[in-house]
Amino acid sequence: SNHLYHSAMRHFLKLIRAKNLLIILLTMVGVAYYLLTTNNYQKVDFHCFDYGLLIFSTMIIAAAGNVINDYFDVKADRINKPEKVIISKFMKPRWAILWHWTFNLIAFLIAIYLSVKYDTFLFVFVHLLSINLLWFYSVQLKKKLIVSNLIIALLTALVPLLAVGFFKTLNETNLPYSP
Repeated sequence: SNHLYHSAMRHFLKLIRAKNLLIILLTMVGVAYYLLTTNNYQKVDFHCFDYGLLIFSTMIIAAAGNVINDYFDVKADRINKPEKVIISKFMKPRWAILWHWTFNLIAFLIAIYLSVKYDTFLFVFVHLLSINLLWFYSVQLKKKLIVSNLIIALLTALVPLLAVGFFKTLNETNLPYSP
């Protein structure tokens, strides 16, 4: 049963593209490190927990996008890269949909929390945009070469921009002790 667990975990990590999620984590931590070490005034109200939530929600939206992308690719992948198929081979399709919805729901709830706490629409807007773009990408846009590449480029660029947006929001907030 231990081997079964490790096998299932390995397939799950492949499905959500753990390496790509690690890049998101390192990017957002890197942006925070840079801003905290180069801008003196921005140290005042940095909330490590809230920033951690932002990183987590960004990562699980990306994970959900990877899951739904594989879900819609199962037929093509069975032909083109059968060794890489996870959904239907190691996971039931309905579980993939459940993971997709669960990840997105958690991320969206975090976005609502952050947007309400910091009195901004930024987090809800970016999270909703990302969730929907990843869905449409998987369902339709992937077949359109230029549009699909632009969407993925936009979403990739949103990662450091969202990190910077967090600091910008914190420094424009009217909470006590804000610069």
